[in-house]
Amino acid sequence: KLGRYSLNLGQTTYFAGSAGMFDGAELSYTSGKMSMLGGYADSNAVNQAYTSSTFKDAGNIYYADMHYKFDDKVKANVFYVKNQSNDGVEALVKVMGFGATWQISNDWKFVGDYWKNSADDAKLADGASPKGQVYRIAYKGAKAAVPGSWGAHLEYLKIEDGAVDGNWSGAAVPVTDGVKGWAFQYSNTLSKNVVADVIYAFNLKNAATGDDYYGGKGNKYTRFQINYMF
Repeated sequence: KLGRYSLNLGQTTYFAGSAGMFDGAELSYTSGKMSMLGGYADSNAVNQAYTSSTFKDAGNIYYADMHYKFDDKVKANVFYVKNQSNDGVEALVKVMGFGATWQISNDWKFVGDYWKNSADDAKLADGASPKGQVYRIAYKGAKAAVPGSWGAHLEYLKIEDGAVDGNWSGAAVPVTDGVKGWAFQYSNTLSKNVVADVIYAFNLKNAATGDDYYGGKGNKYTRFQINYMF
């Protein structure tokens, strides 16, 4: 890849699953059961795209992601991302993570991601490095090329403040400012290349304090979206 592209890292893309906006170069290589990719990119465009940005001053980043398929049922990956900031000083992103997918049966699978941001400027108030974790159980799946196909999943998430940037993340639920809770998603392919998603997140809490994520406005989040696949 060369130019503007999406950055996708991990099994769930909770850490990185952007809709474009990274400008740089990425190389990939596959050999047997192993595949690797690595790149160097300018993150300034995505950092200023939609929501308040945790990694606003991250500047240029370099990254690597290695995947290994053990067999037809189990695959895993490990990834690393580090920023080279706009002024050469801030260390906002220094992330190591790993994930795995276990195809339990034809219809059921377990997916998990875990990562930690050990950058100096990302430390929590107690000096610890913020972590992110997502554990998902999924049934079937909506296939864009197969009208009428559908799927659903339930997941637990705990994303500490500073572990992820909402502009980078491919999550369908809020992930900024530190959040933990549960999320359910149902997806259905309405017609070829048109997929509808219904997302309901509940018991959302501040990851540090345990207070309701939205304060006096509650701890639930609902979202409906239709995706057209080009």
